[in-house]
Amino acid sequence: MSAHQFDPAIAARVGLNAAVIYQNLFYWAEKNAANGRHFYEGRWWTYNSVSAFSDLFPYLTGKQIRTALDKLESDGLIESGCFNKSAYDRTKWYSPTCLKEETHLPKKTNEDAQKGEPIPDINTNHKPVKYIRAELPDWIPIDAWNGWVEMRMIRKKPLTDRAYNQAISKLDKLRANGQDITEVLDRSTMNSWTDLYEIKEQKNGTTNRTASNPRNQNGFAAALRYVADGRTDEPF
Repeated sequence: MSAHQFDPAIAARVGLNAAVIYQNLFYWAEKNAANGRHFYEGRWWTYNSVSAFSDLFPYLTGKQIRTALDKLESDGLIESGCFNKSAYDRTKWYSPTCLKEETHLPKKTNEDAQKGEPIPDINTNHKPVKYIRAELPDWIPIDAWNGWVEMRMIRKKPLTDRAYNQAISKLDKLRANGQDITEVLDRSTMNSWTDLYEIKEQKNGTTNRTASNPRNQNGFAAALRYVADGRTDEPF
């Protein structure tokens, strides 16, 4: 049985494609409202990219998805915004307009919907798991973070959602060990390192980095060779 659901009244209003996408947006925005997350400008929001929607709905093209989203917005069923922590993150946010007035899910059209099952946030057809980005913690210095993210983009190694979450986790561990997060990020940016490393004090008073990647057994010298050799494989 299909897990893809829609409200027939909305389908009659904006078409089937838009109705299916609307149901997905409505479910996640309502879930965020129930958990008290992503409340901006007096509304509850959820977010996704066209590529992520393409993974969720492989039977729709990117153009069909954009058209459906535009139709939902022009018809007043959703509002769009951008509330990303990073200026380089252009993921779009959406809020169903009816969430200001009601909190129950629309009536579904199939037996799965009777059980209240949402459209899944991952594809079950043996495709890779889709990772959802965590919010950027307020203890991360935004200028240093943006500089590192921009450097990775210039090197054509932009952060995937999984790498983004792992970078935050790594910085949190470094912070717990007393590391200066600004210095950690700036060092990686200045040296064009796509990973983040612990800074250790040497006997002569200078600092070095210790890579978490076991391939970098000789610390700084090995890390420089890693970059100089034009390696593109990622530690995460």
